[in-house]
Formats: sequence, structure tokens, C-alpha cells
Amino acid sequence: MRKIKIITDSSSDFAQEYYETHEIEVVPFSVSFDRKTYFRERVDITIGDFYKRLRDEDVYLLTSAPNPEQYRSVFQKALEDGMDVICLCLTSKFSASYQNAVVAKVELTEEYPGCKIAVIDSIQASCGQGLVLNEIVRMRGQGFEFDNIIAEIEECKKTAHVFFAVDSLDYLTKGGRVGKVAALAGSVLNIKPVIVMKDGELIPVCKVRGSRGSIQRVFELTVAHIGGEKDKYDLVAIHADRREEAESLHKQLEEEGFSLPLGIENVGVTIGAHSGPTLLGIALIKRFEGAI
Repeated sequence: MRKIKIITDSSSDFAQEYYETHEIEVVPFSVSFDRKTYFRERVDITIGDFYKRLRDEDVYLLTSAPNPEQYRSVFQKALEDGMDVICLCLTSKFSASYQNAVVAKVELTEEYPGCKIAVIDSIQASCGQGLVLNEIVRMRGQGFEFDNIIAEIEECKKTAHVFFAVDSLDYLTKGGRVGKVAALAGSVLNIKPVIVMKDGELIPVCKVRGSRGSIQRVFELTVAHIGGEKDKYDLVAIHADRREEAESLHKQLEEEGFSLPLGIENVGVTIGAHSGPTLLGIALIKRFEGAI
């Protein structure tokens, strides 16, 4: 059985240590503050520097997906090393990342007819995507064959959700990602929107007065969604430059008895460019427990 190389675009938002530990190749998105110069996420700009600029400067943010040639390069290296490729991408409803990876796959499949390349639309973003990635890692570690992983992850990814709150919809609006969430727009002072990311889309949930109230609502929605199946889900507390509050939320989840094997993760450059520096939430997925 050929080894499997796992690849993801940088919107999966796990710590660099995670990718290195599991030998995962990360293909970076890029961000521009001036519509001219682009910085590759995790390569040319750190998450800390990104949020500092976001808070300190009046910037016009644009993000750019990895192009087909970037994907082709990393796919080809894995194939030449004797491995098959599974690539997980940001939801295709947000970005061209998935389509660009598919272009690279089609080209290389013709050149390497004996090899396998699968490109998966995660239908998620940030650590929702990251948790889907973690399930692929778990399946690979348990000895699942390539085709089995592809079949099982298509169902598993549907269980991933991200419940989150932001202080305003300004960044989502500017980035063109507001969609159905526009229903939560309003100018009432101190009203915070609560949103869920599922099935590739941002879905409005409610508006709550005050940041503390919105965070509590995110917690309550998570508890209600999981119900009596706490032992079947993995969770991650996520934040965009709100570490202290994320730590409090993480503690609250631990005290409630949830499994948080990956702890707290910082929303990266790609997603942060569209959410802004105030996102706080919870990503979750139902663990795959099937047998080989």
C-alpha cells in the first residue's frame, strides 16, 4: 500500500507544530494590505504581525487563494516520492482554492496514471476545516486505505460546525462573505451577531447584547447541538486576537466535560482578513469511529 501525503491550504488554522508533527504540507493563501504587495500566510507574515497591522492601520484587505501551479508543485513532489495525495481545501463557496487544486490534480493525473490524488472540499473554514483535517490524519494513522478515507471523510465532514461571535459584520461585509448573515446587520449599540459555519455557508443565528452575552450564547448553542453525545465530539476554542477570552471559553468547555484534544487555536490570516480581529468561537466535529 502506498503512503498517503496529506496537504491542506493555510485556512485550516492549526498551529505549525501540528502540521510538522503529522508531516502535513501547507499551501499558503496570500494577503494584501494595499492591493499591490501580497504576503504568504505563515511564510511572509505571522499571525501576530497581521493582527497588529489590522488594529493599528487603516488597511484594505484582499486575500488570494493558492494558484494551480502552487498545488501542482506540492502534489508532484509527493507523487515523485512514491505517495498518493489527499488535499483538503477551504469551502469552495468562499474561495477558488478548491477549484485550483482540482486543476492541478487533473493535469497530474494524466502525467502520473498510476497515482491517486483526491481534492476534498471541506465545506468548512478555519478550525472547522482543521478538525476535518484531523479526522483524515486519524484515519491514516489507523491504517485506512486511500479510497476508504475519501469515502468516510465525505460523511464525517458534514458533522463539522463552527459557532462564533464577532463584534460587527464590517469585515465580513467588506470581504463579500456576509451572505445570509446580512439578516443580522444592524446599528443598535452593543448588539453582537452570533453565526454558525456549516455545510459551506455562514448561517445567521441571533443577535445578542454585549460581548459576554454573545460568547455565552455560542457556548449554549454548542451544548445544545451536541446534546448527550459529549463523548463523541472533539472541540477547539478559536479566536482572532482574543486569547484571554478564548482561554476562559476553553476552561468553561473543559468544566462541562467536553473533549478538547487540540486546545485553543488562533484564527489565521486568511480567515481573519474576513472576520476581523474580534472573532471568538467553538469549532466541533463528531469523531469518526468506524472500523477498517
